[in-house]
Amino acid sequence: MLLHGWGGNHELMLGVAKRLRGCKCLLPDLIGFGHTPHPDYPLSVDDYVDAVVDMMAKADIKKACLVCHSFGARIGLKLAATRADFVSGLVITGGAGIKPKRKLSYYAKVFAHKVKKVLHLPTDLDGSPDYRNLSNAMKGTFVRVVNEDLTPLLPRISIDTLIVQGELDTETPTYMAEIMNKSIPSSSVVIMKGVGHFGYLERLNDFVEITQSYINAIE
Repeated sequence: MLLHGWGGNHELMLGVAKRLRGCKCLLPDLIGFGHTPHPDYPLSVDDYVDAVVDMMAKADIKKACLVCHSFGARIGLKLAATRADFVSGLVITGGAGIKPKRKLSYYAKVFAHKVKKVLHLPTDLDGSPDYRNLSNAMKGTFVRVVNEDLTPLLPRISIDTLIVQGELDTETPTYMAEIMNKSIPSSSVVIMKGVGHFGYLERLNDFVEITQSYINAIE
């Protein structure tokens, strides 16, 4: 099962699915993306976990190897930690879910936003353009998702986990992959040189070969 990142859809995973050998691949549009609508209320990572389990049930899949990018990794990590019976393997690339190291400027922006809310001043221009263009419900989902630190759950993951990290990733830097590797009891890291957050697309064939080797080893 291939889980895309925030703002994407299943098409970002098509290249991987087409190249994996001997695998039946399920590529969903996660809730709020692609052809899957978002409800009019905010969701949590747990809601996305439930949705993935429901998709597996509808497709009559008892267990799946999860290949997850960025936001999709949040779902995969929590699913592996809390509902391991559904997971046969876990591949994380550009994985989100670790509390980031923040610069002082970030906290200044957060403080300014809170002051504006207290004073009933406009906050429409706060945040990135991607965030400002979201519906109110999606904004609520985004805030819930990014504020959840999954680090405490990582030691509960008993599945052999492969972490594929882009050397130049600035969205989910290498220190996050290192934290995952140290916290997940049975895990390994592969650093892809010269690529960033979308390294799995930048070096698609290399990523697929790494993933294929992992899948073959756990079968």
